Amino acid sequence: MIVTCPQCATRYRIVESEFPHDGRIVRCGKCGCSWVQQPDTVDQPTAGAVDAESAEELAPSANPLRPKGQRLAVFTALLGLAAVVALIVWGLLGNRDVVMRVWPQSAALYRGIGALPEPKDLLLTNVSYRRDTEAGLPVLTIRGVIANNSSTQIAVPPIEAILSDGNGRVVDRWNFSSGILQLAAGQKAEFTMRRIDPPASARHFQINFTHPHK
Repeated sequence: MIVTCPQCATRYRIVESEFPHDGRIVRCGKCGCSWVQQPDTVDQPTAGAVDAESAEELAPSANPLRPKGQRLAVFTALLGLAAVVALIVWGLLGNRDVVMRVWPQSAALYRGIGALPEPKDLLLTNVSYRRDTEAGLPVLTIRGVIANNSSTQIAVPPIEAILSDGNGRVVDRWNFSSGILQLAAGQKAEFTMRRIDPPASARHFQINFTHPHK
C-alpha cells in the first residue's frame, strides 16, 4: 500500500494488512504535514488534515519513492556523464601521439595502462644523455641502441627528439638520422646525436621513431 503526502508529494510504502480499516492519522516524515489516511484511498491524499501535535508519525517500511520523471532524469544524467567520460577516454587514446607531443611525460602514463606497448620489431634501448660544454657553448649528447627484434630486415626511420621543461612544456623538437639505414633480423647498432646550445630550461628528453617502421 502506498500513501502520498498532500503537501510535498512524498510517497511511502506501508504494509496494508497492518493499517486500520477505519483509517488513521499519519504525518509526513519529510515536511511534517499530517492528514487522515483511509485504507480505501490508496495513493490518494485525504483532504481532512488534523493538528500535527495530535498526529502519529508514519514510519515508512521503505525509502520514499522517487517520481518516475525524476528517476528518468537521474538515469539520463548518469548516462550522459558516462558518454562524456567515454568520449574523453576515446579521445585521449585515439590521439595519444598528439597528447605526448604536447605533454611528453604522458608516455609513461599510457605505457602504465598498456595503451602504449613497446614495439616488438624495432626498439630504442639503452638511451642516455650527457651535457657538455664546447667552445663556450652547451652541447647535449644523446646515445642509444637500435635493435631489430623481428625475423626480417627493417629500414630504420629518422628519430624525433623532444625536450621539455620542468612543467612538461615542449621547448625544443627536431628530427635526426641515426646514420643506420637498415638492420638485419636480430641485429643491433649504436647511435649518437649531438645538439648544440639546447634551451637552458630543458629538463627532460624523449625520443621516438618519426613514423611506423616496416
